[in-house]
Amino acid sequence: MKILFVVHYYLPRHQAGTELYTRALVRKFKAQGQEVWVFTSEDRPTPGFELKEEEYEQVKVFRLYHSGASDFKSNYRREDFDRIFGEILDKIQPDIIHFQHLFRLSTGFVKEAKRRKIPSLLTLADYWLICPAIIMLKPENRICPGTEQGNECASCAHAFSAFYPAQ
Repeated sequence: MKILFVVHYYLPRHQAGTELYTRALVRKFKAQGQEVWVFTSEDRPTPGFELKEEEYEQVKVFRLYHSGASDFKSNYRREDFDRIFGEILDKIQPDIIHFQHLFRLSTGFVKEAKRRKIPSLLTLADYWLICPAIIMLKPENRICPGTEQGNECASCAHAFSAFYPAQ
C-alpha cells in the first residue's frame, strides 16, 4: 500500500506532538513494508515558495518552503499550494492519504484528493480549523465557550498578530 502523510511541519527541525506522532506512524507503516511519503511545509525567510524533495530516515519528504500566510484567508486556502499538491498526487499516486494537519498548507488539499478519488482521513490534533488561536483558550487562559457564529473569536484578535504581519 502507498500511504501519503500530510503534516504542517516535520522532523528533523520540528519535533512537537503532531510531528512525532506522524513520525511514529510513518515508521510503523514502513516497518510493515508499506511505501510511505510525507508532504510538509518549512519556514522560508524570503517571499515565494519552493518545493524540495528530500529524504529523512529513508522516507521521501516533499517539503514546501514558504514564508507563511500573508492574511487570514491564505492561512486556510492556497490555490497555488493546491496545484503543487495535486502534481505530487499525480506523481506518486498514493492509495490513501492521512492528513495530520493542514496549518501552513491548504484545506484545498482535501479537494485535490477527492478529485482523484483517493481515500483520505484526517486526524484532528488541535482546534486550528475552528479557532484562530488554535488552542480554544481566551486571552486570560480560560477555556473558550465556543465559536458559534464567531462571536467569541473577536476577543482573540491578538492571535492574528502572531500569524500575520501588519499590513
